[in-house]
Amino acid sequence: MMAKYDDESYVMLSLQTFFQGQRLYEETYTQYGPAYYLIQSPLHLWGGIPITHDVVRLKTVITWFSISLLSGILVWRITGKTPLGITGMLLVMLHLEKLGLEPAHPQEIIALLAAAGLIVLKPNNRLMLLIAGGCAAFAGFTKLNVGAAMAASFLFAITWNHQSASRHDKLLRSIASLMCCGIPAAIGWLILKKVNGGADSIGLLLPSALFLSTLAVCWIAKQNRASEKNKEIQPTGIKDFYWVVAGGVTGSIWVVVWAVRHGNNLSEILWGVLLQHSFMSESFYQPVPLQALTFVSAVAFSLLVFSYLLLRQRGARSVEKLMPWLMTLPGVTLLIATLLLVVGCFQPIEHGLSLRGAASFLAIAGPIVMPVILINKMSAGRLAVAMSGCLFPILAFPTPGTQVSLGTIPIIVGLLVGVSDAAQTKLDYQPISKAIDSYLGWGVALVMIGSTVVFSSRWINQVPLNQPGCNWVRLEASRAAQEQQVAEAIRNTPGQVLAFETHNHNRFFFWTDKTPATAMNPTFWPWMLTDAQSEKITRALSQEDIICVVRDGSNRLMNAQPAENSLSKELSDGWKPQIEIGQWQVGTRTKGPGKPKDTLEN
Repeated sequence: MMAKYDDESYVMLSLQTFFQGQRLYEETYTQYGPAYYLIQSPLHLWGGIPITHDVVRLKTVITWFSISLLSGILVWRITGKTPLGITGMLLVMLHLEKLGLEPAHPQEIIALLAAAGLIVLKPNNRLMLLIAGGCAAFAGFTKLNVGAAMAASFLFAITWNHQSASRHDKLLRSIASLMCCGIPAAIGWLILKKVNGGADSIGLLLPSALFLSTLAVCWIAKQNRASEKNKEIQPTGIKDFYWVVAGGVTGSIWVVVWAVRHGNNLSEILWGVLLQHSFMSESFYQPVPLQALTFVSAVAFSLLVFSYLLLRQRGARSVEKLMPWLMTLPGVTLLIATLLLVVGCFQPIEHGLSLRGAASFLAIAGPIVMPVILINKMSAGRLAVAMSGCLFPILAFPTPGTQVSLGTIPIIVGLLVGVSDAAQTKLDYQPISKAIDSYLGWGVALVMIGSTVVFSSRWINQVPLNQPGCNWVRLEASRAAQEQQVAEAIRNTPGQVLAFETHNHNRFFFWTDKTPATAMNPTFWPWMLTDAQSEKITRALSQEDIICVVRDGSNRLMNAQPAENSLSKELSDGWKPQIEIGQWQVGTRTKGPGKPKDTLEN
């Protein structure tokens, strides 16, 4: 698979130009914080591993497997059931199929950090807590919203894992809970501003679901601790809070010092980590696609969960009648998600925004089920998974692409924990729950075998691209032939500098001998660039006598059209087509005498 919007090569080019000495933000364009480039340094900068499509895809396969393995280990550690752990690993592996569209993207490193942080979050273990805080810091200095969600989830789990013993402890609990509830509230406020500006109001469903879910997790944690008032007070582990914070501070200092040593000042780091995202969210906001099944499930699950919490708060006897229905939620949700994953296997995928699989369903309906895993048992692991399941879907803001799949991984873990709990709870439907618990793994294994056959047959029927550093990628025959022809046409066109009139197709910089005018090469560059960045590219292009300029006449990858500016004029004035390949036009922009003849070939 290779997405036509080519985020893969954009990130590859940013790595390449940075490791060649072009500092981040001012010289090398990137939407992500410096931690991603720090993490990549040992492999490419110190180890000298080349940045090619084959290499980054191998890294993605390894990361993909690692995320799935860590998720399975987390399920096994919480439930104590090896079959469920294997089931979790297989489900997450299938759930993350969209990673194949966007290899090298920082989102895969973020997901790995999140999984690792959940694994090492162990109360009363200072080293592990420091590492967990460090994972949150590195994630935050790659993509801020993920780091904030990780930090809030970890601090919530640590503070609520022990009974309260003092006002200080209660204060820290309140702080952690407010942090958790504040994150979806902040996202909701940002989306509300967009709705008031004319955006689709359906976008408010995601932050609403996440806020209600976060509130429910906090509520049930408080109820559980209140029911233990008369029990013997256990030694408080509230100091763990400060060890997680210390790990976060240490990790943050590490990243900042590294970035400064590589040429950035503090204002540039602030722009890269925080300020540019305000600019990006204005240009790239899209609501999460809504399905009728998702909406109905979210409403039904919410009514059931909050009815239980209210009845339990009042001490009503009827809460026992509601309990069996509540415990069915994880199994029902998991079965729906698995069915959606099966259906998705048979749907070709070309874009990260494609509505397929279980991601959108889990992002809205899944968090509402997370409080269920805290009903019978509370531990740091359960608390962290439950709150992560409520907060991590914020990755869907501002653009719900592959990030939705990554943001719903903790939900899959939580659902498997809930299935295990239901099988062990003495209820009327216990035989059914035990059957799900026993045979779910076999069902998922069959799904994985079937999906492997589907994906393999699709891959076999495609043809290899056979471009420099890109021998393992296979595409549908007509597209592969077109990509090869365009690359050959670019090689044969005069000019050392290559530019694209609108969307950048950065893969051709790796397949040809052409170079970009500057290191500012985002995917959707008419929208992503600030005025200052656009002017910088324009000045660099104006110094070239002849430039190879490629126009892609296919369907626009975004609905909006870029306004004409000095950059677009620089690329269009004096442009002459040399060859046309399908909807691609390869030509030259020249200045002064000696312009090439207007020869258009088919």
